[in-house]
Amino acid sequence: DYIKENDLPYNDLYDQGYASIGCIICSTPIRPGEDKRAGRWRWFNDENQGGGGDKECGIHKS
Repeated sequence: DYIKENDLPYNDLYDQGYASIGCIICSTPIRPGEDKRAGRWRWFNDENQGGGGDKECGIHKS
């Protein structure tokens, strides 16, 4: 496992179903049978998660 091999800090979100961790807005736990990166940007990609309309996260706004 990359984290152990490179002696990196372990994020407890992995134990909560997060397989790929990004920023707080962009990461969600994966669902059974989903690809490990399916939880990233779910709010943007999944219309059933309120992703319709404005799709600006606001992180990079000046």
